[in-house]
Amino acid sequence: MTPHKNLLFFTLFFCTLFPPANGNENNQQQTIASEKGIRENKHFLKPHKAEYTVSLLKKTENIKNVTGTVTIRILDSFGWTLEYHVKLKIFHDDNTEDCYESTLASFENDDHKSYRFTLKTSLNKEIMAMVRGKAVIDDEGATVTYKNQNDSNLDIAETTLFPIHLLKTLLQSAQGKPTVNTCDFFGYYNTEFMPLRMHTVMCAKEPLINVNGMTDIDFKKSYQMKIAIYPIGDEQIMDPISTLSKIIQTDGITVSEELFFPEFDFTIKTQLSRVELYKPDPEDDSLVPVAQQDRAQDS
Repeated sequence: MTPHKNLLFFTLFFCTLFPPANGNENNQQQTIASEKGIRENKHFLKPHKAEYTVSLLKKTENIKNVTGTVTIRILDSFGWTLEYHVKLKIFHDDNTEDCYESTLASFENDDHKSYRFTLKTSLNKEIMAMVRGKAVIDDEGATVTYKNQNDSNLDIAETTLFPIHLLKTLLQSAQGKPTVNTCDFFGYYNTEFMPLRMHTVMCAKEPLINVNGMTDIDFKKSYQMKIAIYPIGDEQIMDPISTLSKIIQTDGITVSEELFFPEFDFTIKTQLSRVELYKPDPEDDSLVPVAQQDRAQDS
């Protein structure tokens, strides 16, 4: 796997979970109108830790199998913390294996105007990329600053939504009706193969889910999210370079995903296996576990 493919592999995987984006004109108006309500409803998105298994959904010529785990943590304490950890083992037909690992750690202010992130990717324990940066939206515009060996800046649209803000907006907008959002993704690493534009469709779904034991997680109402990713600036390309089908709860907990990786030509599925909910501790504003639930069955 080349470094370029390694970076693109994780970038696509991450952006399908929480894609930082700037919407079209209609979505900009919707964002402005709903921004106040989203901020007032601080706990619309449930702080939680979720664990997922990874399996190969569609086999290919050169890949025999893919296994692994995904762990997501979303915490709400003086802002929003998002942690996303991926571990994959890729089995090739020639009996060789690749171990891929990626970690995202990010913090988004409560007003959704500042976003700090650190990304690390490795292949077979060799670090392929380590990137730190900060994105800020203020009266002077919107800029991403990458803190690498040579600091660099990238201007982004002032209507850009950072990951947590975008997730809240999409979930709230989709209640009661399908929501369509065409948006631009700004690159985390560099602009060699970014940015990408993303076309998102979200609508209500009623999955058949069985859970053992008592839980305060509402599995009755879910959303089906479909995302198609295209290179920006090339409107002639009809086929997306990557696609995602995702089931997500109204509280922001992802149940499962199906994701196609063009550089490996395989599709994987992530499946929720364990989730732990958090609530603020009134004494020190920290987060404490309130419910833990193993996922039993999904059909």
